[in-house]
Amino acid sequence: MNARLYCTHDTYGSDYNSYYKYTQKRTKNKNKGKRVKRLVMSLLVASATYAGTFSTIGIDQFKKLQATGVPVIDIRTPYEWKDTGIIKGSHKIMFFNERGEALSKKWFEALGKIYKDNTKPIILYCAHANRSKSLGKWLASDKVGFNKVYELKGGIMYGWIDKGQPIVK
Repeated sequence: MNARLYCTHDTYGSDYNSYYKYTQKRTKNKNKGKRVKRLVMSLLVASATYAGTFSTIGIDQFKKLQATGVPVIDIRTPYEWKDTGIIKGSHKIMFFNERGEALSKKWFEALGKIYKDNTKPIILYCAHANRSKSLGKWLASDKVGFNKVYELKGGIMYGWIDKGQPIVK
């Protein structure tokens, strides 16, 4: 069959090339709309990646939040607690074992005894803020859904002890 049977002379011109250019232009415009829709959907998904907020805080804000009753969780190992001590008033709940493996089930069970509402803030710290940063971002993600998660900048070593703050052994 001839392609001209499907189009009028007035709309597409007298030859097949005009019709081809017209359909290419239409297809390109349709794809452009689809790309824009995909971009918008990607942005919406990306903006919903974190259900809550995760923030790094310094000593002053740490003390203010702790004074208002925000629970402070030390996620280090028992050896680290014994070696360097802990910040007064913090709860010792190990999240990563000595091999770096997450102990999420045990951790959530222990956390549930002292922290009942994940819409309220929580403060985490570890030795150098690497583990607490990873855990904090995960807790604030839409996968877990904690509302406000804070971590001590520099951890207990660089953010607390090096700044001359007291510890409890």
